[in-house]
Amino acid sequence: KILTIWPRFLISLVILVLAGFAGVRSAVTTQIANRDAQIAGASGRSSSEESTADMPEKSAAERRERWLFATNWSLPPEDVLEFLVPGVFGNDSAQPPYPYWGRLGRPHDSLFQKGRMMPNYRQHTVYLGLIPLLFAIFAAFSRPGRADARPSPENKTPNSQLPTPKSSFLNPKFSDVPFWCGVWLVCLLLAMGRYTPLYRLFYALPYMDYIRAPVKFLHLVEIATAFLAGFGMELFLRGEQDDKLRRRLVKLACGMAGVLLLGVLVALTARPAIVRHITALGLGQVADALGGYTLRNTVRAAGLALVVAGALWAVVYRIRDDRAPWVLAACLIALLCLDQATVARRYVRPMELGPLYRENAVVKALRSQAGDRTPNVVSYATQNVPGHEWFSSSLAFNGIRNLAPSQDDMSGAYGQLFTALQKDALKLWRRLHAQAVIVPRKNAEGLIRAGVLRPLLDFELGAGTVRSVQQPGEQTLTLAAVVQPVVAPYFVTEWMGDIPVARHAETAATSDLPVSDAPRVEGQTGGAAKVEVLTTRGRPGVLATRVRVSAQAPGLLVFDERLRDRQQLLVDGAPVQLYTVDGIWPAALIPAGDHEVVLRTSKQPVALVISICAALIVLGWASSVRRRPVG
Repeated sequence: KILTIWPRFLISLVILVLAGFAGVRSAVTTQIANRDAQIAGASGRSSSEESTADMPEKSAAERRERWLFATNWSLPPEDVLEFLVPGVFGNDSAQPPYPYWGRLGRPHDSLFQKGRMMPNYRQHTVYLGLIPLLFAIFAAFSRPGRADARPSPENKTPNSQLPTPKSSFLNPKFSDVPFWCGVWLVCLLLAMGRYTPLYRLFYALPYMDYIRAPVKFLHLVEIATAFLAGFGMELFLRGEQDDKLRRRLVKLACGMAGVLLLGVLVALTARPAIVRHITALGLGQVADALGGYTLRNTVRAAGLALVVAGALWAVVYRIRDDRAPWVLAACLIALLCLDQATVARRYVRPMELGPLYRENAVVKALRSQAGDRTPNVVSYATQNVPGHEWFSSSLAFNGIRNLAPSQDDMSGAYGQLFTALQKDALKLWRRLHAQAVIVPRKNAEGLIRAGVLRPLLDFELGAGTVRSVQQPGEQTLTLAAVVQPVVAPYFVTEWMGDIPVARHAETAATSDLPVSDAPRVEGQTGGAAKVEVLTTRGRPGVLATRVRVSAQAPGLLVFDERLRDRQQLLVDGAPVQLYTVDGIWPAALIPAGDHEVVLRTSKQPVALVISICAALIVLGWASSVRRRPVG
């Protein structure tokens, strides 16, 4: 048996390593630095200081800040009630009519101020379902192998009636039940994060202090629940071998219904206290509605438990048809689907997709102004959150680059540049290669009079609509073209050279020249250059940006494509070093003369060859096993 298991284990391990290599590499090379920057932004320190926050000389306060950051979104122990009662603490945060009022996503108790801060941030449910939990608990305490779970001699099925190994009715491995019980318990404790001591051990492991939101371990609890529920259902369907198993399930269901009925009484009695607590959190307008919502959801769970317990009692004690358990199993699965769907529907927000893809007046004006270039704009109208807000989504889905930083950008070099230059709007827009901006009309008037901006469209935003206006008001926004914008890719012969990337943002705030880590060229003199864009990556069927440069003197070619991992530059087919300009743009040093420059994603032939070889090995092993004679 060992000899048959180990080859499969090793092959699975190889596949796991190959499948996860890219993710592990990205985590080590990029994501760790990004997380350090994110933690630094939350604590007000630089990323270099944050990366050494676990050193002995660092203060206990700094280590505590990192611990609090990592354990935000820990599952509060009381939220385990929602495993059985959906919406017992409301639905998702800040969403009427029943916003979530529990502690998941709340700042630490030492920082939280009732009534002055958003009480939490949660956008999902932790409901597991009464039916899966019932059968999971049944499996945990009734698996074959337990002395009280073995068929009694008088009820034992003859060997001739047991399924044979070659039949389609295969025997499940009930020996796995303790494993899944362990997964369920350990992952639940880990999901509770700062509320249990176990997470301290996990946090002490290398790199685990970079993992945030312990509640994500609840996904493994859900998987374990599904496996255990499957084992429980299998035991119920095989219960003809021993009626004690089915009677135990009935007692368990009745006990669960009794507990939930008791919970109804508690919710009814505690409703005034619940309303007072919710009011103290700053949710007084919906406090009474939430108190009633808790009671109604508890009644719902108790009613479902009574229905399931009654159906099980009827099948086990009253109906003697051998097909009845199978019919009941099908009905319970259908009821489970209905139960989960009705709960999930509470978190679904209908969205009209038309405004996201429709070409509105702003999109038309931007495309017309950009000509054959990829249109871009710095939009101050709304947050840059495509997929969550309709206007920024309409820009992204219509192929327009919104150069305003997203929430994720704010902790990186892009956000640093945006923050450093926010007091000099014109310099910021030119550093970002912006063609146009969207700003409130009242803020744009001075720039329009100064000749910095040229108005294209005055408009107001509605619910999925863009309405052009002739008489500007308080809510009017202006789409304006930047006069004399920077057209990228562009070629420069003068720049602030040898500046570390970490200092690009602060240097750009005081310098009128591009800032780069590229060295200055000795004996450099100004000279004209012709830049011709042959292809632009991102357009259909184009995998690389190709530029032809004719330069009278050596200089720096700056691209119009954000810096990211695994970018490669080639000059006349030969790889060259990639430099950075203003902390966000890739650039290449170009000698005088005519050259073709290519910016592309670097190829990884070794990983491709290894993946192909591994796939061939797996296919060969599988075919050899298939040809092997049975027995």
